[in-house]
Amino acid sequence: MNATAIASVFPATIIVGVGRLGASIGEGLQDAGWPVVLVARRDASAAMASARGFSVIRSLADAAPADLVLLCVPDDALIPVLRELGTVLRVLRPECVVLHTSGAVPVSALRDAAPRGVPIGSLHPLQSVTAQSGAAVLGGAPAAVSGEPGALAMAERVAHALGMNPFRLADEAKPLYHAASAMAANFTVALLDVAIELARAAGMPPEHARIALARLASLATARVAEVETTTALTGPIARGDVGTVRLHLAALRRSAPHIVPLYVEAARCTLQLAARAGLGGDAMRDINAVLDHPGDA
Repeated sequence: MNATAIASVFPATIIVGVGRLGASIGEGLQDAGWPVVLVARRDASAAMASARGFSVIRSLADAAPADLVLLCVPDDALIPVLRELGTVLRVLRPECVVLHTSGAVPVSALRDAAPRGVPIGSLHPLQSVTAQSGAAVLGGAPAAVSGEPGALAMAERVAHALGMNPFRLADEAKPLYHAASAMAANFTVALLDVAIELARAAGMPPEHARIALARLASLATARVAEVETTTALTGPIARGDVGTVRLHLAALRRSAPHIVPLYVEAARCTLQLAARAGLGGDAMRDINAVLDHPGDA
């Protein structure tokens, strides 16, 4: 298939941002047959993209006309890049769509900075992407799509080309959705970091602590994927074991007092979940009393 025929079937795509996500999306679209050009402003990024087989340009001003401009840049860079697009309107074909990959920024917040008349939307893969990830990591992942009517169909088309499962999300709901995503992914890692610190303080070898606790967390999250959280919950609070909660707090006061507030707040959330799972009122009251006065435990 020649270049003209390819362009008639697949949208000519410019990806701005050659980070982990931009490179993975670019690889996936390229593998699906889409003509993709990456904008890489830094020498190191350009070299990396070229080494992976991408067509690379250094500025939007160097781009040929496109059907899709996909912004894979940090949230704070979205408005500056959109304003830059407004200075190079020739790269936007009449039906061009601009998408961005932020999970938190509503499209409505970008409208004033975007070129007039160009539909704006977003495509957010609900998937962690690391420096080692390739396009395969996106396959099967959910993808939140939001934005103006003219952009939604393109966002869904991109998601399907990457093997993702798109779902529509109200634009105004994006910050709340992204908070949920951050809690599930980023906060889990942060809590594991704290747990590993405590296990090391208790005498576990560092590598053993990391692997063992990561496995424990993985088993817990696997249960949540299979059953409701009320069924998946285990442990002393789920059992109403107030004595163990007292022991935890006493140990934390001695060895890691800075962790006590975090433990108390996490325990309160766990206690509410345990109540929904059927924990009795007496146990709820006793554990709450301990959490109200962690210094006395």
